[in-house]
Amino acid sequence: MKRRAKNILINIGLVFVSLACMSMLTEAAFRFFNPQTSRSFQFDPVIGYRREPGLFISNVGNKYAVQKHVNSAGFMDREWNKIKPEGVTRIVVLGDSMTEAIQVENGADFQSILEKKLIQRGNKVEVLNFGLSGQNTAQEYLTLKEYALAYRPDIAIIVSTITNDTFENHPKLNGRAYVPYILFDGENEQFQPPIDPSYGFVIDYLRSHSHLVRWAMSRAYDIRQYMQGLSSDTSQKNNQTIPVFFQNFLKERDTAWDEAWIINQKLFEHMKKFTDQNHIPLIAVVIPDQTQIYDSEWEAKFNKAKLEFPKLATVDNSSIDHEDPNRRYDAIFNNAKILHIDFLELFRARHNEQLYAQNDVHLNEHGHEYVAETIKAFLIENDVGDLR
Repeated sequence: MKRRAKNILINIGLVFVSLACMSMLTEAAFRFFNPQTSRSFQFDPVIGYRREPGLFISNVGNKYAVQKHVNSAGFMDREWNKIKPEGVTRIVVLGDSMTEAIQVENGADFQSILEKKLIQRGNKVEVLNFGLSGQNTAQEYLTLKEYALAYRPDIAIIVSTITNDTFENHPKLNGRAYVPYILFDGENEQFQPPIDPSYGFVIDYLRSHSHLVRWAMSRAYDIRQYMQGLSSDTSQKNNQTIPVFFQNFLKERDTAWDEAWIINQKLFEHMKKFTDQNHIPLIAVVIPDQTQIYDSEWEAKFNKAKLEFPKLATVDNSSIDHEDPNRRYDAIFNNAKILHIDFLELFRARHNEQLYAQNDVHLNEHGHEYVAETIKAFLIENDVGDLR
């Protein structure tokens, strides 16, 4: 009887060992043959999330595979010292994935290039990248107050992405509970805190460290989305819906968009008051979407979306204004007296060049180089932070 029980335990142990070995071999195969983009965010009760400090994050696209380091503050950059060196002008840059720039290697993002260019001309500067993928303007404002201010910046640059920043500031249009929102009662800020989306330590740890688990969770999400797409409710909704991306450029939209632009305006006004109080020049940068630059990109995206959202077929060119978001940003910045650069016409003047990563909405190395050079010239021309 004892021998039988012992054999059963041995067999169970062998099964577990076999499964563990198979899992390790499969994980190794995924890392080598099919690496997955890292999922390294951890919950933050103020700004919603930050990167998990100390990790090397891999991002895998159609034409690139990039690995970047997360510093101890939870941002994709080198290590920073809160004690600012004597005589150094410190620039902090805030924004979403366009700023975090996980599509290019360390040193190839516009912040790193900007720092190098300013140093080459004789300026003593440090440029700190506080960008986080998926952030809305409220998160960028909160990041400035909660984290960036501690590094005693001399200049703050906030980068807005045309196609998502505005609607992501409105909970009705965005709907992500794990991000914070700042709404307004008159001029009073009403902070709506983020909700922790964690699955628990074990799953969160595996999702952060295992390529196999990330692949499995991604496929599970795709299957769930596919099944929802087959449902009559989803099909009916798609027949009556225009995707948020295209709503950016419609001349007539839901009233929630007017509310979103008012929220956006107040966020920048309050950000300007905050930076003025702390004697920090604020620079706003607007990065256009590639569909605003290349007609072929717009047509391809529009025609593809019409297959899933038939209501788009009722939208013609007379209903679309590709410059509307840019004019709204320009009015916001002018009214708030915020120095700003809008890259729309600058990029259009270079439409024969490829500024965006292939099959991706983010900048490539050439795009980052051009943005850095333009910002450098702008800072010097406007004598921002005594950069002469």
